[in-house]
Amino acid sequence: PGPRARPCRDIFHVEPRPGWIPETMGFADGPQALVRITSRVIFTNGDLDPWSSQSVRATVEPGSVEAVVIRGGSHHSDLGGGGNPSPSSHDDSPEMSDARRKVTNLVRRWLSVAATERRMLML
Repeated sequence: PGPRARPCRDIFHVEPRPGWIPETMGFADGPQALVRITSRVIFTNGDLDPWSSQSVRATVEPGSVEAVVIRGGSHHSDLGGGGNPSPSSHDDSPEMSDARRKVTNLVRRWLSVAATERRMLML
């Protein structure tokens, strides 16, 4: 893992595993592998979140495996705050409000599609 791994070994006696999250989350072969195993997934990441380097940071397939990167967002900033999960919190930055709107719109669209698919199956 290089020179940045040394403090991990020296201080915490652990070896960094940069591929661990992608391997355990199903995208060790790249985020495109997710399209084969799942759909209707949103990855939200703050661009200030160090964990985001291990996440999906770009939409893999629009409408199926989406990524929302929140400028100025930190780890779990999209999950906290007084307005969560409302997309209209007065405490949110404009970037956070935009991200909440995008996520809300995607979920609403997916629920509508799922309802239509379910009705079709019942015919």
